[in-house]
Amino acid sequence: NELLSYSRTVNAEIETAGLIDAVIAINNSQREILFRKIWRYFRGNLSGLRVAIWGAAFKPGTASLDNSVVHPLLAALWAQGCHTTVYDPLAGHPLKAQYASQPLLDVTSTALDAARGADALVVVTEWEEFSNPDFDLLKDQLRNPVIFDGRNIYEPDFMKEQEFRYFGIGRGEAI
Repeated sequence: NELLSYSRTVNAEIETAGLIDAVIAINNSQREILFRKIWRYFRGNLSGLRVAIWGAAFKPGTASLDNSVVHPLLAALWAQGCHTTVYDPLAGHPLKAQYASQPLLDVTSTALDAARGADALVVVTEWEEFSNPDFDLLKDQLRNPVIFDGRNIYEPDFMKEQEFRYFGIGRGEAI
């Protein structure tokens, strides 16, 4: 009985470790979803484009960049020669300090400044101020009215009414 109990415990530990590995793998692939959507939308031609990013913090209400989706997103965009303009109400300064030598990064003081002249907008952190921007003004700032919403803060039908191409996570247009 003791051997059988030990065997069950070992099997449970192996299954738990496998589950944890699977969860980590899923989380890592989820961190790449926004980049893959952007890459597909622009058919892999990102060099020379400007992408605006709203939010960099791991979560709203903090300046923490630890484990933020912004890091792999920025790295992937920069590897393609894409210029990035980022706005985050609290994490902007820490982000700028962390990537001080990166010429493809600009950190702006307002959300609309980040969007000015951008080929697309990506929402990374769901700060309250992003929930209801002036969409007409935003559309005027962007070169292309396209939004990649990593937090699904906008309703796809509403975005279509506002004449935006909208790509959420698991909703909005498929790409």
